[in-house]
Amino acid sequence: MTEQTKTVSETKENEIPRTILKVALDIWDETGKQSLIPITGRSMLPLLRPGDHVTVEHGCLKIKRGEIIVFRQENKLVVHRVIRFDDTPNERVFVTKGDNVFYFDSPVAESQLVGRVSIVQRGEQRLFIDTTPWQIVGGLIAISTLAWTKLYRASRTLKQAVLGTQPNRLTAFLRQSALDSFSFMRRIIQIVLGR
Repeated sequence: MTEQTKTVSETKENEIPRTILKVALDIWDETGKQSLIPITGRSMLPLLRPGDHVTVEHGCLKIKRGEIIVFRQENKLVVHRVIRFDDTPNERVFVTKGDNVFYFDSPVAESQLVGRVSIVQRGEQRLFIDTTPWQIVGGLIAISTLAWTKLYRASRTLKQAVLGTQPNRLTAFLRQSALDSFSFMRRIIQIVLGR
């Protein structure tokens, strides 16, 4: 089986038929309680690993920066951190991102929201992430992500102004240094979290 074939079959395996997903989400919305959802991807490493389960509180109204939410994206449920949000006249729109990826998700409308993650379960261990210390950590991760993004954009603009758009050894070094710094920061967070 080729790598491309594996990716396609894994993607299909993780997708939920649209009608089944809609019915399940409608039932969850009506009950307003909690659900246990399995984690399959690696986008939220080191906090969430494949095989973990998260408890999702449905009907959450006041989502804060740094909290981890579950939302619908096409035929999948996505579990990512809220980096910031914007209030529009019709609804709140969330900007989210996985802790282990460099890119932001497409904006998430409040109507796509399934709920807020309150507990991470790994085997018999349960980690309650709706506590004040975890909310502070989540907020710091969100703020530092925004700061790094602005710093990266400013450095790109400066690099292009000074060195032009053609890649060279200096730009390769600066890019690798930025990636190494990000990896170092992620490792420090892993150590602090003990994961």
